Amino acid sequence: METDEAVAIIRAMADSLAHDPSQFDWSVMVVGQKIVSHGGTGLVATAIGGAPGSQAIGNFASASAPTSIDIERASAGRIAEATQEIRDALNDLASAVEQKQSEAVVKDLLARLRRLQVIPTIIGDIAAAALSMADVVHQIT
Repeated sequence: METDEAVAIIRAMADSLAHDPSQFDWSVMVVGQKIVSHGGTGLVATAIGGAPGSQAIGNFASASAPTSIDIERASAGRIAEATQEIRDALNDLASAVEQKQSEAVVKDLLARLRRLQVIPTIIGDIAAAALSMADVVHQIT
């Protein structure tokens, strides 16, 4: 693989995030619950478990759409910020390779990309594989 091909792959990942930032499935896990009802419907709690001989059951709770929307709105800013961090790290990495910066600089930028808490592992792995196949970096850890 040529260096310009590796750069094209890295830039394609950044461009993909720019054109379709909602391509990832973000999940939220809630531990514990507090249920408050002021009448009406909108909350469903169903007992689950309790197989024959069981001494315990749990419950499954779901809320109507407005609750889900509130969660998304509260998280939207951080999700957009995280997506931008990934795009910036990918573009910085591609620019360093285009400018023929040292292997140490490229490795540092690749490590920065991989340290991002929100990055799907595949993005870092593809960037590392492309740079290795283009013989830009060696012994990637």
